[in-house]
Amino acid sequence: TPTASTEKDPITFYEPDGACLMAMDMAKSNHDVEKTNLVLAAATKQSPVRFARMKHRDLKVCQAILGFHVGG
Repeated sequence: TPTASTEKDPITFYEPDGACLMAMDMAKSNHDVEKTNLVLAAATKQSPVRFARMKHRDLKVCQAILGFHVGG
């Protein structure tokens, strides 16, 4: 549950599938932040805008959780 961001609804992370990883292909090369937000959105069934507006400390937690899911 984000604590610093305006939107405080809990975020559920689902087991990633191929579509989640393919979300990175939707962004242009050298758009790493956009790619991360697209993968986070696909993994959580949230809008990429939610992650774009998220406070940095909440975003870092979400990125760390995502790393556990796709890190292999």
